[in-house]
Formats: sequence, structure tokens, C-alpha cells
Amino acid sequence: MSKDNFNVYTFAFGTITEENNEIRIDIENDQFSYTDVSNIEYHIEKPDERLLPLRNIREGNEYVTLIYQKSDRLRNGIQLKEEEYPIKVSIAEKILEEDILGQYAQDDIYISINPSTIYYYPMKTVRYTYTGNQFMPRETYTNLERYKACVVSILSGIAYEKCLNSPDEVKQEANELVAEIYNQKSVNDLLSLIQSSEDYITYNYIAKHEENYNQKSKWYKIGLGALAVAGIVGVLFVQLNANGNQIEQAEAYEQQLNNKDLQIEGNEALNQGDYEQGTQTLLEAGINPQEIASKLIEEEQYQLAINTDESALEQAIQHIYENENQQIILELNDDDLSEQASSKLGNEKAIIERDNNTMQNVLNFLNDENTAERLAQAYAEAVDMDSLEQIQAKYPDNEVINQAINETAEKEKQREQRENLQNQIDDLNERLDNADDEDEENDLQGQIDDLQSDLDNLDS
Repeated sequence: MSKDNFNVYTFAFGTITEENNEIRIDIENDQFSYTDVSNIEYHIEKPDERLLPLRNIREGNEYVTLIYQKSDRLRNGIQLKEEEYPIKVSIAEKILEEDILGQYAQDDIYISINPSTIYYYPMKTVRYTYTGNQFMPRETYTNLERYKACVVSILSGIAYEKCLNSPDEVKQEANELVAEIYNQKSVNDLLSLIQSSEDYITYNYIAKHEENYNQKSKWYKIGLGALAVAGIVGVLFVQLNANGNQIEQAEAYEQQLNNKDLQIEGNEALNQGDYEQGTQTLLEAGINPQEIASKLIEEEQYQLAINTDESALEQAIQHIYENENQQIILELNDDDLSEQASSKLGNEKAIIERDNNTMQNVLNFLNDENTAERLAQAYAEAVDMDSLEQIQAKYPDNEVINQAINETAEKEKQREQRENLQNQIDDLNERLDNADDEDEENDLQGQIDDLQSDLDNLDS
């Protein structure tokens, strides 16, 4: 099994196993208090794009296993340790901006923000896995305490559990910013601090690399002096070779600092709305085009995003749908896209425009599950069960498609019920017009009123 597609992480309640695009969370049975597994299966009622899809729950002799699905690009929050500071700050800021804990507080839904249960993609994409209701294990700390621990863990690399359970000890280990984080009185205050501290954090990052570079330069000068004194040809050769490596390392640090300057300059341009220049500068700084495209999508610069990295097309489409402004997709052009990406964009436009001929072609050659979900929604609006069943046959385990099938079947059932009730009412009205006496009229009118009441209740 390849190390690249298999990882194991832990958090307070259990073990997280990531294999390819599947995430499994195993939690011991005795941490649950339900009487039947159905008590925990559907505790999140409405779909939430920020929560990774819970595909299945398995109940074993020792463990309950929660199975989630993720996309290829998402990374586990533990990997933030290896990221640049600007990315760490951006993810921490996104978590605080969304305040998902506060949004689900009224529903008494627990959401883990332990970095090992969070998945992210630079610069502003955050997805959550473990959620729980009153029958499932949860922490007893306040939302603010948990946010502080999450942010400190992301920025410092210190384990979340330690940040949560031993804040005084963590303050002594970390810098002034960490102490300030723990001093905040609300989530909004914490968010403001992180937003205002971005320059401070970036400065620390640059200063650290400058210090490393200066140490390398100092070592290089000392080495040259020692070689001059030694004067031994054999040693001289070895040391010169070693010094050559040091020069290369020093130059690499210098280049890294130059790139950091460009990165700061590019981010400033984006923040000021100069997206073209900001993108170009970030590319020159060596920033991954995928990261730049993600940031542009958050700024709703969709055309520039897909031109910068066409693999961000699906992310752009999802973001547009989340904002319920699908008209923007119709305005995107495919001039700089590959044939494959251009075809996908064309399919998405056809779905929005309800172009039946093209939609049928998309259905016949369907190979994109995300597009399939949106196509299913379109056919659900049209109450086209035949097309929906074709989509379901290709993706039988997709919850969005199955939900569209169920809702459409219910609509079809209600339509048939309405039609049946209306036919009965029409037949009784015709009999009422030809009634022979008042008693018959009253009886027929009573039946009509009852049926009409049933029809009105069905419509409501």
C-alpha cells in the first residue's frame, strides 16, 4: 500500500484513517449512548458544503465507523505544519470567519475542529468531518476555548489537545501572539486579532529566514579564514567543496526571501483589487497556480481563476452555485481552456440553460459525478424520472442524486394524487348538476367539499 494515499491520524475520540479519497473515523462503541444506530445516522438534516459527505455508518462489535468522502485536492489539517505562514493564517482566518460552531449551536450539533479532523486547500477552503449529536462523544469546552486551541495549534504546530488542555504551558512555549490569542474574549475579537496580525506573522517568517541566511554567510566567512590558516591542499579541496554547498544553500535562502517579498507584493495587489497583477506576481514568486486560483475564486474572480489553473473549474462552479448566481457560469469563456475543460464548461452551461438536447448528450456520456449531481437537480425540477434513474444507475451511492430521485418520486406521487382527486371532484360536480333532489345535492356537495379539502391539504 502506497504511503502517499494512506495516512492515519488520531484525535480525542478515536482514529482517522485516510485512504485515497475515503476517510474512516473509528470510535469505540462505549463512547456512544444511542439505543439504535439510526439515532446518529441523520443528525445533520440539511446538506452543508462545509461538511464532507458522510457516506456510511458501520456498527461493529468494538467500534462505530464513520465513512466520509473527500476530493483529491483536500489535505488533512495536520499537514498545515509544513505550510508557509500565510497559508496557516489564511486557513485559521477562514475557520473563524465561518464560525461553524456558532451556526450549529442551536441545533446542539457538535463539530470537531481538531486539525486532524479538518481538511483544507489553500488559501480559503476548509471542510469538516466529525460531527455529533447528543448520543455521540464531544468535548465539554466552550466554542471560544476550542477556537483558540485550533488557531494556536495551526499557527504553532503544537498538538491541539495540549493547546486545549494546557494553555498556560503553551503560552510559555510559544511567542507573544499565542499569548494574545488566549487573551481574547470572543470569537470576533479572535478573528480581528488574526486579521490584524498577518503582517506580524509574515515578518516573523521572513526574519527567521534572514537569520538562517546570516548564519550561513557567517559560517562561510569563518570557513574561509580557517582554510587560509590551515593551508593544507587536501583539506582545502574538501573545505572548498563544502563551502560550495554552503554558497548554494545561502543563495537558495536568498531566493526564498525574494520569493517571499514577491508573495507579499502579490497578496497586497489582490487585496487592493488588482487581480491581474497580483496573480502574475504570485506566479513569479513560485506559488502553486492551484493556490492562486483558489484565492481568486474566493474573490469571485472566476474567469481569471480558471485561466490561471483550469483544474479549479469545478471549485469555481461549486462556489458560484453556493452563491446562487449561476448566470456567471454562462458568462465564462473557454478561450484559454483545454478541450476537456472546455467541454465540461459547455455541459454546465447547458444544464443551467436547460438545453434538453445537450443535456441528453451529457447524460449519455456522463463521467463527472459533480456534473451528474447538478444534472440530477435539473431533471428533478422537470420531474423526469427516466433520466434521473439513468444518472442513479451510474452513481448509485451518491446521496445528492438519491435525494433528487426520492424528492422527484414524491412529487410524481403527489401529482398523481392531485390528478385523481381533481378527477373525482369533476365527476361529482357533473353529477351535482344533474341531481334530482336536495338530499342528493347535499350529499354530493359534502363529498366534493371533503375531496377539495384533501386536495388543498396536499397542495399545502
